[in-house]
Amino acid sequence: MTQGQAGPELPAVAALPGLLTAIHDDLADAPLVLDAPYTRDAEVLRTRVLTQIDAHLLPRAGGRNIPVVAVLGGSTGAGKSTLMNSMLGTEVSEAGVLRPTTREAVLVHHPETSLAHVPLADRTVTRVHPGVPEGLALIDAPDLDSYDEANRKAAAELLEAADLWLFVTTAARYGDAIPWTNLRLAHGRGLQVAIVFNRVPVRILTEVRADLMARLTEAGLGEVPMFVIPDIGPHEGLLPDDDVAELRDWLHLATRGEQGRGIIARTTRGAWGALRENLTELSRSYVRQANALEALGTTADSISSAIAVDLTTALRSGSAAVGAPLTRWLTAASSGGALADLLTDDLDSVKAGFGGRRVARRNAAASALGKDIHAAIHTVLADAIHDVATQIAEHWREAGVGAEVLLADVPETTAADAAARAERILLAWGAELDALVADHVRPDVVDAPATAQLLAAAVGGVRGAARVVSTLLGSGLIEQGREVLAHMCSEAITQTARPYHLALGDSAAQSRSVVTGLRLRLGELGRYLDAA
Repeated sequence: MTQGQAGPELPAVAALPGLLTAIHDDLADAPLVLDAPYTRDAEVLRTRVLTQIDAHLLPRAGGRNIPVVAVLGGSTGAGKSTLMNSMLGTEVSEAGVLRPTTREAVLVHHPETSLAHVPLADRTVTRVHPGVPEGLALIDAPDLDSYDEANRKAAAELLEAADLWLFVTTAARYGDAIPWTNLRLAHGRGLQVAIVFNRVPVRILTEVRADLMARLTEAGLGEVPMFVIPDIGPHEGLLPDDDVAELRDWLHLATRGEQGRGIIARTTRGAWGALRENLTELSRSYVRQANALEALGTTADSISSAIAVDLTTALRSGSAAVGAPLTRWLTAASSGGALADLLTDDLDSVKAGFGGRRVARRNAAASALGKDIHAAIHTVLADAIHDVATQIAEHWREAGVGAEVLLADVPETTAADAAARAERILLAWGAELDALVADHVRPDVVDAPATAQLLAAAVGGVRGAARVVSTLLGSGLIEQGREVLAHMCSEAITQTARPYHLALGDSAAQSRSVVTGLRLRLGELGRYLDAA
């Protein structure tokens, strides 16, 4: 194919590049955030589709004159670099003897072939060589099974951009799983493939070729061209020209003129069909992820709501008064106790005592009672805060949807953290009680702090204290204090669940939006493919 020739003709759809860009943007902005097996597979597929759109479909949909992109790819040590060098009769890609040395892709092209619109060309080391047919970009790719993740990713991306894959393998490596997985994927999206069976000892040629052909037939690749390169043993430099001549001649014939246009057209048609299937599969994954994320959010809400209701119900029922607070009240309010004389409807009869000693005794007793009720409420509240965090995390893990990756972003709420948070809430509640009693204090009976502590005991469920407070302050303040406490405790539970909702973010809505967008795009894509 020469530079003056146009690419494959597709039905004129002016909006096609825009459609591809919209699909790309939808997918690029919505990663799959869970870590379940289906999302890991879908994330690989999403990355592949993004690369396919960027590197193959968009450039060709733009109607540009793009050379045939042929990639030499295969397993580690398959001899790709040596093969390229030998076909061109000179070293253009560094080859290794002891171990593979391909660290970055090498693209070789004819001096008259422009790389202006060749996808991923900017990620390669480019070489010019007159032995490459005009209109062909020949790429020596990194190993598909490289120990380096960046190399593996680069190799996969180059195959997504390719029109033709020269799958280079050896008698020792042709059964490797990774290349075969890629072969099936490439065949599924219509990529043209040729097999280069390299370094094959003559004594086992018949046996291994038959086995390889059987594998290819099973994979639906039985009709692809195959080229056998004999094993010449350890060597440095180029392979004998006779050994690579057939492959070189076929590559020249297959990629020039109408033959090259045909390769691009067949691969592009296959890529369009694969895109529709891939987008349909991705839509299912996004729906599944949205359902899972929404279920996680519902679980967090249900747990926090249930614990908040249990907590406020327990506080309203006066359960915090059971134990130490009730015992202290009974002691202080018994005959001769410091608070006994407050159990009257006539507070004017209550004496301050000589020098205010009775007031001081009442203040001390009320303070001790308040500390006990605060301690009891603190225990209940701290346990509830800790339970919310623990139960949400446990249910998320047990859901089996891969939520552990989200939990990694949620700070752990330890028992100490819960206790500290509960203490801060009760201090704030105490300040609210101080404000409530400020205008009702009878200093000749008890001082302001002691009055607030008696109110706390009344709110906590100490009935005798509630009687005293009703006489001293009126019953309305008890209900106000109770509502303030219930609100603060409910808010504390909500705040504890909030990091889990932050971890979810808007991923569920984003997934739903992607599904809606993809379904619309699939309709448009279907009309284009029907026309094509």
